[in-house]
Amino acid sequence: MNSTIENNNVEQYDVVIIGGSFSGLSLGLFLGNAMRKVLIIDAHSPRNEHSDVMYNLMGRNETKPSLLLRDAKAEILLFEHVTLCAGMATAVTGNEKLGFRVIYSDLEVLHTPEEHVEVAAKRVVFASGVKDILPQIEGIEAFWPEHIFHCPYCIAYGIKGLPVAIYSPNDEAYMMAKIINKWTGDVLLLTENKVTFSPEESAELARLNITVNTSEIVKITGDVGDHIELHLATGESIQRRGLFIHLPFHLNSEALLHQLGITITQEGLVQVNEEYETAKAGIYAIGDMVTLLQKVSHAIHSGNAAGFAIDHILSMEVGNVA
Repeated sequence: MNSTIENNNVEQYDVVIIGGSFSGLSLGLFLGNAMRKVLIIDAHSPRNEHSDVMYNLMGRNETKPSLLLRDAKAEILLFEHVTLCAGMATAVTGNEKLGFRVIYSDLEVLHTPEEHVEVAAKRVVFASGVKDILPQIEGIEAFWPEHIFHCPYCIAYGIKGLPVAIYSPNDEAYMMAKIINKWTGDVLLLTENKVTFSPEESAELARLNITVNTSEIVKITGDVGDHIELHLATGESIQRRGLFIHLPFHLNSEALLHQLGITITQEGLVQVNEEYETAKAGIYAIGDMVTLLQKVSHAIHSGNAAGFAIDHILSMEVGNVA
């Protein structure tokens, strides 16, 4: 592929998908089966790339996420009209009526930041996901994600019966404790003295034998794959199998989305309609970017739903050739 393509000689696609993890590959598979010419630009940085196991995906429960992505990419490569490339999208211009131009750096062939590839598309879909933001606790990076968890439904069954902690200095503390208590009777709830429980909530936590500690975590050490040590501001050190934290996140393609004038909600998500189209006609977003229900199963669903909508719209265009 040429490093720079002249405007009158750009490769034409029905759809360009920015992001090649679960939602992007799901959309690519749907559109491939629908005979659409598709380009998937994959930065090779899936959110759960270091996770050993995922749950709640029918037929693939307790599967390593990277293995599912490997199998999905192998299926994608069977389509001659679907291209999967390693790259980073750097610009998106145009509109639904005249078409879009996408400029990206091709990570497989380019050697300098100035080199780029330009392609044309009838529709553009952002499937670039989000990046989790860890709290500023010394040593925490070494234990992410083996011992630091942000989703109980993604991991808790695999550590059932083991001692865990919940770090939740906010209004979600009680809810998190009630949810996670189902998997283990040894739960430590750390609140940094920033949460006030009602008398009823305090009584319920006591009934469930959930220990509440108001101290701050200042450091984490331990043995990866076995346990972590939570070092508290009081000088106390507590050993746990894992620590649950509801992590904030940021959008991976936020700069591009802002340049396009796409609406970002107060929750930090891309605002889309029921067909996953953004407020900018012809631009779509799917996967973890558009919902707080950030699960592999939902990412796959959003790719299929968007594919259904996009193919119907393109099929109804006058003079359209799939």
